[in-house]
Amino acid sequence: MDGRETLHYDAETDTYWARIASHPDSVPIDVVSAVATISKTRPVELPPVYHDIGPHEFEALADVTITDAALGELYDSVTYAGYEVTVHGDGVICIRPPPDKPPEER
Repeated sequence: MDGRETLHYDAETDTYWARIASHPDSVPIDVVSAVATISKTRPVELPPVYHDIGPHEFEALADVTITDAALGELYDSVTYAGYEVTVHGDGVICIRPPPDKPPEER
């Protein structure tokens, strides 16, 4: 996912929205890419996904889109690098920045 092209910000809800790039297996990569773009950090400078999310939650993120894509109402939420990340069954990723970080520090 190229975060500059697919990441959208809703100032009213202080939420970033992205769409899964291509395949459900790319969800963890898409999450890292989006958080890196939001935080103005290189992806390699972020913590390993397994460190913050854990293997079971990591698999659940991809499973939401694999098994429930047609239902759209299903989702799974995790915290990664301080950001609240929700992956919806319809392929939308919602990212909320840490509440203690002002916008100019994200």
